[in-house]
Amino acid sequence: MIDAGKTKGILLIFSLAILFTIVGSIKENEYQITTDEHDQRWPAIYKDIVVWQDNRNGNWDIYGFNLSTQKEFQITTNTADQLYPAIYGDIVVWIDERFGRKDLFWYDLSTEIESKIPTESEAFGDPAICENIVVWSGSTEHGHQIHGYDLSAGQEFQIDTGSHVQ
Repeated sequence: MIDAGKTKGILLIFSLAILFTIVGSIKENEYQITTDEHDQRWPAIYKDIVVWQDNRNGNWDIYGFNLSTQKEFQITTNTADQLYPAIYGDIVVWIDERFGRKDLFWYDLSTEIESKIPTESEAFGDPAICENIVVWSGSTEHGHQIHGYDLSAGQEFQIDTGSHVQ
C-alpha cells in the first residue's frame, strides 16, 4: 500500500528542487547593466537595446545599452535635462528641457542623428513610440490633450480634442 503522507512529502521535495533550479537559472542570467552610483530611471527596451535617463553628469541624460554587444552608450549630452525615454526600432524619443520648455526630441541610433519634433504643445507626459508614430500628453492654449506626430510624414496630429485634462 502507498503511504499518502510520504508521497506528498516526496512530491513537495521534488517540486521545491525544480523551483530552486528554475530560480537559480534565472538569477544566473541576471546582471546589472549600469554600475554608476548616480540615479538611473525610466528604463525602456526594444529587442536588445535598453534606454534610460541617467543623472551621472549632474543633469538627466539619456543612455543606452546593447544587450548583444554588452556596450553602454550615451545618447544625449546637453546640459539641460532629457527625460522619459521610449524606444522602438532604431528610434529613441524623450522630453528635453534645453529650450526652457518641455520639447520632444528623437534620435536615430542607426544614423546617429538627433532632431527636435516640431510641435505646438509643451510635453508634460511620458512619450511613447510605435513604428513611426510618437504620442504624448501635451499642453496648449486649449488645455491638456493627447498629441501624436508621424515621423515619416513630419506631421503633428491631435488624438484627443476634449476640453478635460487627458
